[in-house]
Amino acid sequence: MTKSAFLPAIGDPFVLLFWFRFFKNVWQNEVDRLYISINSPVEKKVLDFQAKYVSQHPKVKVTTTNQHKDHGPTLTEMLLQSNEELVMFIEDDGIIFKPNAVVDAFDKIEKGHTDIVVGGRGSAATSLIEAAKTKYNLDYSGYGDKGPHFWPNFFFAKREDLLKTDLNFAGKSWKKGDYIKELDLTIPEDIASGDTFVWGSIQLRAMGLRIQYLPQYHASPNDLEQYERKEWLWDGNCPWFHLGSISSGIFGLLTDDNYKALAFRNDPNIPSASKLPLELTTEGEKLEIERRVMWWSLCYEETKNECQEIEDFGKDYAKAIERIINDFGLDRTRIEKRKTIYKELLYAKT
Repeated sequence: MTKSAFLPAIGDPFVLLFWFRFFKNVWQNEVDRLYISINSPVEKKVLDFQAKYVSQHPKVKVTTTNQHKDHGPTLTEMLLQSNEELVMFIEDDGIIFKPNAVVDAFDKIEKGHTDIVVGGRGSAATSLIEAAKTKYNLDYSGYGDKGPHFWPNFFFAKREDLLKTDLNFAGKSWKKGDYIKELDLTIPEDIASGDTFVWGSIQLRAMGLRIQYLPQYHASPNDLEQYERKEWLWDGNCPWFHLGSISSGIFGLLTDDNYKALAFRNDPNIPSASKLPLELTTEGEKLEIERRVMWWSLCYEETKNECQEIEDFGKDYAKAIERIINDFGLDRTRIEKRKTIYKELLYAKT
């Protein structure tokens, strides 16, 4: 069966190029086509640079839009563009660093062992989560992300099954009194919402499809402790990880000297600010931001030599990383330690 992967990209050139390195070096031979949709208000020169870079690969079909588009409709567009029989959803902070992880997941479907391979999550109102738990007798215990809904990352399914949904993969909300027949649920609260692909997940599960879970290996602010204990990403079995929340960079925390998010640094309609758009009040919040800063910094360091065409943007990007560290008083030692352990994971001999 033919196989494709769908990547909605946020327009961060350093994040995308680093992600693309692992596609080229690790799993390009495990799909027939990679669809990339770069939807970002970042300046045209930076957008075009990314599109040109990835489009040189013979398996890549790239589209661009110079504005932010919702993740869910972007997946729908790529699904309708494609004709491969098996589909994988992936995000640009979902890194596959071991060979055969993709083909093994596809094989589970192709050989008839299951219909969908997913990582589970909640990401919705409690009423939706509990209704699915009751209807399908689900167990959410154990380590890592749990829940009845599916991450749109490291998600594998048949294209024909996805086409049986209403193709609305965006976030969705219901009002009090609305009835969801797939869950036999009348919404009890004023508003019940689900994140990207929650409604798609509800529809797929209601079809009676067989579902096999694989760990999403979502990264954690406690990654340094996990490294020392050799668990989760460092359990020896992890073939991929989902870093998470990286779009908060060029759309928010990574800013120019006027505290404008880098995606809008040349947009005269976006006002300047006097500080970063976030306040950190706990040590846990610092650890979380350090985790994200580590990734932006690592992606920049690893790919900046390939980005000479957008050197001006790169200089602002590097300054923006320093601004976050200085303004928030982040721990540079912890950030550098994280870089070390993630590079050890990514470049380990398999």
